[in-house]
Amino acid sequence: MCHLTHLLFIFMKILFIGDYSGLHATLARCLKAREHDVMLISDRGAFMQTESDRVVSRRPGFMGSVSYFVECLKALPGWKNYDVVQLINPNFLKLRPSKLEYFFKFLKSNNRLVCLTLAGNDYHFVKACVEGRMFRYSEFRIGELPTTFVHKNPAREKGWMSFENQRYATMLYKNIDGAMAVLPEYYMSAEPWLKDRICYTGIPIERNQLCHPHKFDYPIRFFAGIKSGMELQKGFDVIIPALKRLCVRYPDKCQLKIVRDLPLDKYLDEMSGGDVVLDQLYSYSPATNALQAMAMGSVAVSGAEPEFYEFIGEKNLRPIVRLNPFTNIDKELERLINSPEQLSRLSADGIEFVKQHNDSDIITDRFVACWASLMSKKYE
Repeated sequence: MCHLTHLLFIFMKILFIGDYSGLHATLARCLKAREHDVMLISDRGAFMQTESDRVVSRRPGFMGSVSYFVECLKALPGWKNYDVVQLINPNFLKLRPSKLEYFFKFLKSNNRLVCLTLAGNDYHFVKACVEGRMFRYSEFRIGELPTTFVHKNPAREKGWMSFENQRYATMLYKNIDGAMAVLPEYYMSAEPWLKDRICYTGIPIERNQLCHPHKFDYPIRFFAGIKSGMELQKGFDVIIPALKRLCVRYPDKCQLKIVRDLPLDKYLDEMSGGDVVLDQLYSYSPATNALQAMAMGSVAVSGAEPEFYEFIGEKNLRPIVRLNPFTNIDKELERLINSPEQLSRLSADGIEFVKQHNDSDIITDRFVACWASLMSKKYE
């Protein structure tokens, strides 16, 4: 087995199925640069148009659903004989759990390792949010109280918590070879189920996105990128009105630019012009959008609880302007507007933070090490 593990570090055949915000696309590029044989299958993130080696996308309506299922079935024979299959989420295809189970069992029977990227919602993560014992807040609960997102979209929570989803997710967690959590929250909610089959990796950000610290001057340019349908989940219904009030109060000191549903390349170009990027309200940790902003020298306004820094072992850098549902958002943003010298420090610290914790080579090394460890356990 030592020989097999050694070979795994040298050459692997890897299949990524699904992608969120280019996470798997970034890993695929890094692994291809190391001369591994990599295939990424995704819908290109719909309007985001992220990179993919093969596009499998679902059109609206009944016939779109049927043709998507047939397309996946036709592709399935090619999804075998890989060293590693990495699924972006238990819902790695846009299919009902019963159909997903069929695809998962095929993958499990025809590949050496089938692993899960813990990213986005699934039954176990939503359950931890709804029960309210693990997290003080989430997009589903603030303490014990349902959020505006839940009040206005009750079917979303019910869907995640349905018996069908519970049965499928429990089956997948039981049979997956291993899982890689890209945020501490996902690790915390999944670890009781996965135990020694889980590792933490973080989110990869490529070095070519790293820039120099910003020089801040008035007006401070605030930036928000919105995905339609996710405004309430991200807390933009709270954050955006607060910033608009401040723009009225300080018209010479701040500006707000909002973009919606842009392709990723265009979005990053637009975001690079922002001094402060408004990210989200309900997360304990910064995710891809905030990390990309920090890499480009912008200041991220996002989740950054003490538990996050403690989990990743960061004792010094605190580059993120922390927001949560208990924050006085008007005062927090007003403090930024009146402290351009603080923004300069946060910009420099954010770039250094991404270098130390989210460099794509570091994250890729973690995935490879986790695969090797799982392979060793499975075939020892």
